Amino acid sequence: MKTINLVPLLMTALVVMGPVPGWAQSDSAMNAVIQRFELLERRNADLRDQLERQNAELREEVRLIRQELDRFKQPGPGGTASTSDGAPSTAALIEALEEKVEVNAGRLSEQEQVKVEGSQRAPLRLTGMAMFDAFTNGRHGGTNDYPGVAQVNRGPIGAGASLRGSVIGLAFDSPNTVLGGQFHGAVLLDLFATGNSSSTTGQLTLQPRLRTVTVEGQWGTRSILVGQDKVIFSPREPSSLAAHFLSPLAAAGNLYGWRPQVRFEQKVGLGTRQDLVAQIGVVETFEDWPLTQPEFASTVQLRRPALEGHFQFGHRFGDDRRYEIATGFHRSSTYVAQASIPATLVSVDGFVKPLRWVELTGFAFTGKNVGTISGRSFYGFTILRPGPGEILAIPVRQYGGWAQATFLVTPRLSFNVQTGLEDPNDDDLIATAIVRNAAYVANANYRVAPNVIFGFELSQVRTRYKAGQHPQNNHYDLYLAYLF
Repeated sequence: MKTINLVPLLMTALVVMGPVPGWAQSDSAMNAVIQRFELLERRNADLRDQLERQNAELREEVRLIRQELDRFKQPGPGGTASTSDGAPSTAALIEALEEKVEVNAGRLSEQEQVKVEGSQRAPLRLTGMAMFDAFTNGRHGGTNDYPGVAQVNRGPIGAGASLRGSVIGLAFDSPNTVLGGQFHGAVLLDLFATGNSSSTTGQLTLQPRLRTVTVEGQWGTRSILVGQDKVIFSPREPSSLAAHFLSPLAAAGNLYGWRPQVRFEQKVGLGTRQDLVAQIGVVETFEDWPLTQPEFASTVQLRRPALEGHFQFGHRFGDDRRYEIATGFHRSSTYVAQASIPATLVSVDGFVKPLRWVELTGFAFTGKNVGTISGRSFYGFTILRPGPGEILAIPVRQYGGWAQATFLVTPRLSFNVQTGLEDPNDDDLIATAIVRNAAYVANANYRVAPNVIFGFELSQVRTRYKAGQHPQNNHYDLYLAYLF
């Protein structure tokens, strides 16, 4: 058994923060894109209604102005077109009114052009991010743009630049109610590096990757979502534009995953300042994402159903201060080598904003066979052969989590400090496995314009292997993102 040193400190810090405070997407860099996208999903109906109201008001204003214009065009007594005592002449009034009609007609035409519809007359909105990213890795970073673990073997210092962090999405709303509910949805794509180098150029092959796609129906305080979205029990993320290929701290406590699912949500108001949000659903697991011993890889059943839930309580002290605390769970099983291995997890997460300029976020979990829940560089289970023809399947016990502090220095400038940890049980692992992985991250983001973000990130990953190696890798990142 190994000696645990920093784990109790991290878990204590997570508890003190909230317990385990969550994160606010509004002022963080990566979630400037994610929040922008998700808000478009939910607010498209309001925007569409607002546009229709504006168009109706403009039409009515044009109609009234034309009526007034026609009235002025009628000749007055004696056929005169002038007024007395320096008042504007009828001709001047007509000219002013005609100019106003042209302006309003132009505004109406512009709004009609901005409105985009699909083939079924559903309003569509385009959203996304174009991002240029330059990075440098240490000698234990391998070939990845943003390594989540430190490699055992030393290699050359890696550096590069790309636009692979760019994302593009579409959001839509049904113009009419369906089965008494309002329906909306969204699709988000990014560029995925396959890792296969061209024989002529040596460059990574790029192809579009489906990140999330959802269709959601809302009936008052209830909703049903169908599609591919974040795992239900872990909806929060650390803030990082540098970690664009996978979610930030993906191998250091952040159990991320975009999974096919059917999810039910119920919101309950507990007064003017408190609410409860309950989510439960069926999620598909990707059993081929975690590491599997090579001799048993062909026996894994690749897709399995899982039951997940998340229950959150929130309280607002005012416009600038609030907290959220939640708990979640996952339950499924892995079928491999004719054995069934349970995968269970419980989690706690939260968000605390005690002051206008600081936000605290966190997530912690404990469970077994966690690798099947979220794709990562860890073993979820170990298979032993105690005797001829015998199979012994052992789920790997594991715990970990992450924490983040965000400092909103100005409306344009923010800093994030993060740490994350994953700690599988040594006794459950094979000799070559990772038994501990910790990450330490600091980044800064400056909004050059409301939709232009410039930033940098510094991070270090410390990995410990059961065979005794403990390499560490430094990562440096510089990026410029344009949100649209």
